[in-house]
Amino acid sequence: MFIETYLQELRAEKYSLAAWARYLSRAWLKGRSDVSANPGAARSILVLGLILFALTFAGCVILGMSAVGTARHVLVWTGLWLVPLTVGLVLHVGLLRTREGYSLSAVNLATALTVTRLASVPALCLTLIDGHMQAAFWIFIAAMASDVLDGYTARAMRQETGLGTVLDPITDIVFGLALFLSMRAAGLVSELAALLALLRYGGFLAGGAFLYVTHGPVRINSTLPGKIGGLLLGVIVGFLLLGPAYGAGRLGPVLTPLARDAVVVLLAAGVLHGAVLGWHNWKHAEAAYEKVIRGVRFGG
Repeated sequence: MFIETYLQELRAEKYSLAAWARYLSRAWLKGRSDVSANPGAARSILVLGLILFALTFAGCVILGMSAVGTARHVLVWTGLWLVPLTVGLVLHVGLLRTREGYSLSAVNLATALTVTRLASVPALCLTLIDGHMQAAFWIFIAAMASDVLDGYTARAMRQETGLGTVLDPITDIVFGLALFLSMRAAGLVSELAALLALLRYGGFLAGGAFLYVTHGPVRINSTLPGKIGGLLLGVIVGFLLLGPAYGAGRLGPVLTPLARDAVVVLLAAGVLHGAVLGWHNWKHAEAAYEKVIRGVRFGG
């Protein structure tokens, strides 16, 4: 979430420490100005953060019936996660605009679903690491449902916003990276799969930020191969979580190792895909003002 007008000055000054300090100061002042210009939208983001914490508390009450320690960890870390997340969204309230450029007075449903998925990251990680697979399975299912619903809602109900356009791919990257690293900690995927996930999602995050800062605005779009790959990977991950949560049935001993191998193959394909796209965007960075990075959906 960069501000192109200020980045142009940063590039002209060769990214000196003083230039970075001025950029951050001006970005902070712009965020405050946007909040003052649209206080209703800022309040709606704060309310959303409180609602998400309340939902987390309710979920932790249920989880605490079987795992008090994990429930307490989830509550504390989700609360700590929500603070910078909420503050960051408030400071970017200026992006809460329709495609036509009109400011919204409150967060819409599509953006709220995306924020909810991002807010679930600590709960997913901690339940996986602590071995509470049933809770982790349902958190994963809810997150995947929100991923489908926010895109459908944005298109069908014309709720696309600048904030949602930026936040959705970032959420996919953060959620995917946290998921696979946590699954590795729980022994559900191999070290190779975790490394490939780190290269895949970390590469897109770092590469996209690099291109944006050094050359200008970057849009992250999905492609058909990315969508199909993401769907396959989501189904396979769901199966890998279903097994330890509720049992994988008679075919579990056969399907589980095959599913783990399939995760490696799909992530490796994603890394290769991302490397090719990154090279292409870098080589053509000077040819177009607005770069397009394609294929950054979950697992794609």
